[in-house]
Amino acid sequence: MAEHKQPPTANSLQEIIAFVESLDISKRGAWFRGHTDSSFELLPSVFRRTGKDGDGPYYNENELLKEFLRRHPAAKKEHSNTLELLTYAQHYGLPTRLLDWSENVLVATYFACLDDNTDGELFILNPLPFEQEIGVLIFEDVNTKVINTSIDAETSVKVLTAIKEESKEKGSLESYTYINGISIVDYNGNDLLSLFTKKSFININFKLDEYELNHVGSFYMYHPPLINKRLIAQNGCFTVHAGKIFNGKMIIPFTHLKPNETAGLSSILIDKDAKQDILNSLRMCGIDKSRLFPELEHQTAVIKELCKF
Repeated sequence: MAEHKQPPTANSLQEIIAFVESLDISKRGAWFRGHTDSSFELLPSVFRRTGKDGDGPYYNENELLKEFLRRHPAAKKEHSNTLELLTYAQHYGLPTRLLDWSENVLVATYFACLDDNTDGELFILNPLPFEQEIGVLIFEDVNTKVINTSIDAETSVKVLTAIKEESKEKGSLESYTYINGISIVDYNGNDLLSLFTKKSFININFKLDEYELNHVGSFYMYHPPLINKRLIAQNGCFTVHAGKIFNGKMIIPFTHLKPNETAGLSSILIDKDAKQDILNSLRMCGIDKSRLFPELEHQTAVIKELCKF
């Protein structure tokens, strides 16, 4: 684990841009995410506990999707795969395993500056290291298979063995957890190890009603189809994260992204006292609420603020 270093602090938009330019960014460009509070974690909403103090139960991911489609069945016909469906559902506030990023540093900086009561933080994710590692997570159709080339075998076996033990304890999870179509309880430790030491196709999944969730690796970077105006306006993209909560318990651990610990991830703090000046600078660059939220209800809100005596 890399030594933890306190991120630098920016007091102006110019200092933020200078910091990003100092990084070794790949030719494809970096991804950016802004947090209004530097204490916030890079955590997708479906992995966050509910409750005011974050001590409530987890969301039931499967039930969220089932109920969303029950109330809006046309969504399944309109969107060709699960990732696209999740992109659509997250747009309307449904908790998912997607984490929003932008390919535009100014957009992410805007979101980091919306609350001036706390220092903000801007995260910079360089895609190159992850493409080299080929970290894989598939959340797709039932027959999808993935090729394992980079997962640490011992870690993977520990995770899967823990799932197997959980299956024995609960007496029910074995009906949900499969590797290459075989219940995990039918594998022994050597069988599991051999799966992950061979560079061959494997398929790890949870069969929960009509959804089959395939989990290998920790996360990957996803360029979604630009299915709504907000994604276009915000240059939106997502990281898709592994991990599985079952019966309120984290069965496959969520891997936290942390600067200086996660390859390719950096951050810079934004002083709370500088946020309003930075927002003014962004406004001169064409970055404000009216540009980033093109939906009519947001345009109306902006009009109301502008049209006062």
